[in-house]
Amino acid sequence: MQKYSKPLSLYIGIDGKKPPADTNCPLVIVFPGGKVEGGGETECRYTGSIGWSIIQSHVAKQDGIIENTGLYEADELGQLLLATIAEINPSYPVSHVEYSFESNDFFPQFPGRMDITIQVPVRMGTQISY
Repeated sequence: MQKYSKPLSLYIGIDGKKPPADTNCPLVIVFPGGKVEGGGETECRYTGSIGWSIIQSHVAKQDGIIENTGLYEADELGQLLLATIAEINPSYPVSHVEYSFESNDFFPQFPGRMDITIQVPVRMGTQISY
């Protein structure tokens, strides 16, 4: 709210043929995930993907260096999302993250995405709540 004067738009999945417009930014997208679990597993793995995007057309120019400040803002939002997800259940921490964002193809929109894995050891009598 402080930086963009409006709340994040939250999407649970999107229509890839009609992605959100610049006016919907800043936004967060929760993509479908997956899981590996079963009697023969020593640990259960749960995966999910989160996308985000901001709009920032400001370009800083100083001493011959041209810098898209949206890169920093996109990373800042991505890190905030990751920290929030990591704190959801400290008993089952995020075990693996693949994190990236685009800097050129969608200017002035800066979309990012992270694929997250959480591993839960299987113990006799353990019940997992979703």
